Amino acid sequence: DDDCDGSADTTADRAYDADGDGVYNCADSSVYSYNYDDSAFTGWTTTDLSGSGNAGSWKMSGGYLYESSNAANAVAVGPDMGEMESFTVSAEVYANGTATTGAINGCGLAFGYVDSSNYWLVRWLDPNAYYGGYSGKGQIELYRCVSGACASLATDDNSRDLTRDKTWTDISVTVVGPDVTVTFDGVEVLDYEASTSPIGLNKPGVWSYDADSGCYFDNFVVTSP
Repeated sequence: DDDCDGSADTTADRAYDADGDGVYNCADSSVYSYNYDDSAFTGWTTTDLSGSGNAGSWKMSGGYLYESSNAANAVAVGPDMGEMESFTVSAEVYANGTATTGAINGCGLAFGYVDSSNYWLVRWLDPNAYYGGYSGKGQIELYRCVSGACASLATDDNSRDLTRDKTWTDISVTVVGPDVTVTFDGVEVLDYEASTSPIGLNKPGVWSYDADSGCYFDNFVVTSP
């Protein structure tokens, strides 16, 4: 089962070895990592999720990736890693800006990405507590789009102060079958059971929304628990 879809391979199946170490993703505890320390953005693609023609302004500089543009709803995703049933996607996220220097509607992680109409997001909404339009400033949300129909599936309980200003923050999502767990700075904030299994890793990546003053990402890692 080289492509991690739960079925025996056929001759048409593709072998998935995201990090090129000779061990297929299904059997590899360290599936993939990218530190954004080159200038080529190797193996990654960017997409405008809104369909408005504003794909975002993605740049790599100083060993990290950042997106800074007005009104863009943008995702950057890595290589296709197949229909893995168990995985963790994590990254360090830095939400720049304050009420006086600019603001960010959201940044976060993408997983299960197939195309601009089918994907999952872990969204960190209004991280700098600038807009105040969400039920909780700095809210963590699990979000999914299926054939273009998008919905919020779960949000954190806002029992902690999730707001950060100019601080690197660890965000991760772990999927085991239908169960999705989200952690923020090592603390579990969401636990959601999906209606279908497997969810499938497909193309993991990062997400940015109306990040006028910049969403920054570093140490992007995919592991198989």
